[in-house]
This record gives sequence, structure tokens and C-alpha cells, in this order.
Amino acid sequence: YLDRVNSDREERRVSLFHVLLCAMARAQHLRPKMNRFIVGQRLYQRHKLEYSFGVKKKLDDEAILTAVKLPFEPDDTIDTVIDRIDSAISTGRAETKTQSEKEMRLVASLPRFLTRLVVWGLRVLDYFNLMPASMIAVDELYCSMFVANLGSVGLEAPFHHLYNWGTAPLFCSIGKVESTPVVDARGGIVPRELLTIRWSFDERVADGFYCARSLDLFKDFVSNPELLEKEPGEAKCARDPEKAKAISTG
Repeated sequence: YLDRVNSDREERRVSLFHVLLCAMARAQHLRPKMNRFIVGQRLYQRHKLEYSFGVKKKLDDEAILTAVKLPFEPDDTIDTVIDRIDSAISTGRAETKTQSEKEMRLVASLPRFLTRLVVWGLRVLDYFNLMPASMIAVDELYCSMFVANLGSVGLEAPFHHLYNWGTAPLFCSIGKVESTPVVDARGGIVPRELLTIRWSFDERVADGFYCARSLDLFKDFVSNPELLEKEPGEAKCARDPEKAKAISTG
């Protein structure tokens, strides 16, 4: 698919990362329970979809690793996702510090007892759902999912813990594409290029059955990326329309 769709594109080329994020967003919009979170022992439904991911300023050992957060809309297509992701990466790699970086630098400059006091105060506000919206808007850990694209630097996907700060109910680790021996339909061993994605999930926001069906929908979009070229209302569901309809509404 990538070879075909990029054959006549010199700019705004589609990458595997673009397809994966677009498929995740499309599936999560259709499965709203996967966009819930728990704060202060209460369950909340998030009304917007935002993903955060890490961006290395430079491919250098000493370069800073920052994070960016970007929204996804229900009618996003692969082209709108490309523009948004590429813009976010450019912002993350810019010399200008992000608002989150400025805040972290300020807190880190405080004496340690004041840092502990500030963090405690913020946790109290968060517990009672009183955290200022302006702080939530720039904090990358207040998101629908945190994504680590480790395959972009040639690493395998690890299992990653959920953060104990913020409201991300999902963590996604994307590994590198590897040639792997698999058993074909005839029982023979053949090489195939496989991608490993590992997920961490807060099972309090939805049960495992709901999560598994949501992953089925995500895999359906990845297996049929042409669906992501159109808005959801224009795209016919993938390999099994009845199954896809049941997954998205069940």
C-alpha cells in the first residue's frame, strides 16, 4: 500500500506511522469507552481525542527528548493526519521550548521541598477535577493515548507501564518491521515482514472484551488502509461489513 500510494507523491509521503495513528484514531472514535479515564476514583468520558508521542530534537545521544500532543477529529483522513503529525514533529524539534518544557524547567529549578509541595498541590487539584484547563492543555500526559514509535530508531517494541501522572488510559509501543519466519497455509516456513505493537491498558475504563473488539477494528483499518483515505461516512467497512458494524456499535 505504501509503495503504491507514494508512487506519485514527492511531498507529504505516507508513512507507516501515519497509517497506524490514523487507524488508531478512527477506531477509538468509534469505540468511545476506550477514551475514558479515571481521576479521583471516578470514571470520566473524554470528549476529545488527543495522542501524545515523544520527539527527539536530534538523533544524538545528548539531544533532548520532548513530547508533543495533537488532536484527532472524527472525520480525519490520512491526508489530514499527515499534515498534523508532520507539523507536530516540526514543533517538537524546533529550538523554541514548548510550554510544557518551560513549566518542567521552572519546577525543576525549585528547591526539592517546594517541588514536592507543588506536585502534591497539583495532585490534590487533579483528584477533585480542579486542575486548571490551561495546564491540562499543554501537559502531554493528559491524553487519550501515549504512543512510542521506537521502530523509527530501529528498536523493538517493549511493554511499557502506564504513567501515574495524567489521564492516559493507553500506552502504545510500536516496534520495527522485521523479517520473521512464519508458518504458511501449507505448513511451510516462509519469511514475512511483521510489525510488533504492544499495548498497556487501564482495564478499569472498559472490560477486556470491549478492548479486544476495539483492537479488531484497529487491525481491520490497518489491513485496509484505503478506508483511511476517505471520511468515515464515505468509507465502506472493511473485509466483513457486518462484523465491522457490530464491532463499532457493540
